[in-house]
Amino acid sequence: MPTTDLILIADDEPGRIEPYREDLEYSLRGMIRVEAVEGVRRCLERIRDEHSRLACVVMDVLMAPEGLENTVGGTRTGIRAFEYIRAFESKRGLDHVPIVFLTNLGTEPLVGVVTSDSRCLALSKPDTLPIDLRRAVDRLLVERGR
Repeated sequence: MPTTDLILIADDEPGRIEPYREDLEYSLRGMIRVEAVEGVRRCLERIRDEHSRLACVVMDVLMAPEGLENTVGGTRTGIRAFEYIRAFESKRGLDHVPIVFLTNLGTEPLVGVVTSDSRCLALSKPDTLPIDLRRAVDRLLVERGR
């Protein structure tokens, strides 16, 4: 795998995802760079700027909306970001980057999203150890051929 690949992790509470970032970074060192960003706005900026390099995006669902509409008080910010990402990709004819939702809300609100998109997974933060996230990302990367 080329070192130009990037896994982007987005959460509005960076300290909560640090163990996941560290585990991914350690296990993938030299193969894929892992970058954490704070908030949905920064996440979407990085996706627009670096889409061709993205191997995977890991993001929270419950984040401050930062300009996204219909987020139901932030409880659907990640879902709205997902919809934005897929529209961005479709409009430009880009491959769909794998997305892992890592959330405290539980995975129930994500069932429709996950079942309609084979490049999408949902994991519950309280039930997911860093190694579990790594395995999920590994599975998506293998399916994508990276």
